[in-house]
Amino acid sequence: MKKYDIIGDIHGHAVELKALLEKLGYVRDGNGVYIPPEPNRMAVFTGDYIDRGGENFEVIDIVRGMVQAGHAHAIMGNHELNASLFHTQHPNKSGELRPLRGHGTRNVHQHQAFLDEATQNPERAAQNIE
Repeated sequence: MKKYDIIGDIHGHAVELKALLEKLGYVRDGNGVYIPPEPNRMAVFTGDYIDRGGENFEVIDIVRGMVQAGHAHAIMGNHELNASLFHTQHPNKSGELRPLRGHGTRNVHQHQAFLDEATQNPERAAQNIE
C-alpha cells in the first residue's frame, strides 16, 4: 500500500520546504532530488508553490525534480493558475493583446514576490513562464 505525504501552500519558501522534507525523512540524491525514506512512499504537492516568499524558482525546481523522478505528484494551485493568466496575453474583441488576468494593484501585490524574483533573474523566469 502506498503512503503519501500531503504538502501544500509552500508559497516560495524553499528553506522551509527542504526542512519539512528532511523532517519527513526524505534525502537528496546526487542530482539534488529528494527521495522518500521508503519505496512505497511519495509526496503529493497540493499547489500554491509561488508568491509571498523569495525562493519561488527553487521551490519549483524541488517539486519538478521530485515529480520527474517519480517521487511526487503535483497539482496546480490557484496561485499558479493566477500567475499563468497574469503572464498570458490574449486578444480582446478589438484584437488588442491583454493579459487574461489584469495587472491591477491587487493582482500585482499578490504576485509581487514572484515578479521581484523574476526581475532579478530573467533567465530563470523565462524557463518557468511558458
